[in-house]
Amino acid sequence: YVLDLARGVIGGANWLAAVDSLATLYERDGRIRDALVTRRAIVQRYPFLPQSWSGLAALELNRSGGDPERMPYIAGLFEQALERDPAHVPALGVLGALALQSGDRATAIAMLERARDAAPNTPQVLYNLSGAYMMDGRAPEALALAEQLVQLQPGNPDYQALLQGLRTEASGGAPR
Repeated sequence: YVLDLARGVIGGANWLAAVDSLATLYERDGRIRDALVTRRAIVQRYPFLPQSWSGLAALELNRSGGDPERMPYIAGLFEQALERDPAHVPALGVLGALALQSGDRATAIAMLERARDAAPNTPQVLYNLSGAYMMDGRAPEALALAEQLVQLQPGNPDYQALLQGLRTEASGGAPR
């Protein structure tokens, strides 16, 4: 694969697509150090592209194991993506989820609503926003999003469970 990448780059192929593919391959193969080096090279060569930053941030998030001490650094990488594109859905979605996990519902809702506005049918954004609304006492909005999720992906058991749970809570605890 590396030889094919080198030939493609030398032959004038799009460097970003080729090296992003290589980084993804490293990630899938568990070669995290190689993936990090590659993602950092992408940021150095294409610092103006939001996906450069969010790709590195996503890798750092995956390898962090949820370590709270690494979250400010990781959030900063996603914020770099937002500086380049304020409607960058991957960054908005993750920053919203991180805010929700830390208990900052207002920031979570703001970020997730921006992500939904930019990409209205992104399941993970809708799922997290539904949860944020429920935590904020906005049950009708949470239920509407859960219904939208089930319409988008009717066979997804997580979305079915979310919808059933929200219906149960909305009816005062009695299953419907």
